[in-house]
Amino acid sequence: MFTPTRRLFQKAHACRITLFARDGCGLCVRAKSALSNVWDRRPFAFTEINITAPDAKSWRDLYDFDVPVVRFASSPLAVCLEPTVQGMGVRHARSTP
Repeated sequence: MFTPTRRLFQKAHACRITLFARDGCGLCVRAKSALSNVWDRRPFAFTEINITAPDAKSWRDLYDFDVPVVRFASSPLAVCLEPTVQGMGVRHARSTP
């Protein structure tokens, strides 16, 4: 009986996007603005992680010189809890010529 509602929610939030940013980062502000424009047309689950926060040391160690970083997860239930080897591989693959 609730299937149509669930399907609508799944289509509206078909992915989860996490933005890793820091205070005072102009590129981070631009990335967030671009994501906001996309969200206006197609909503998605969004999380922003400030890598300079005291509880984000592991993220800072991973992305300190790379922000802004936008991470996509195809599942709306996927949550970025801590850095993973897979995430580090993506970062290194992107920075290699």
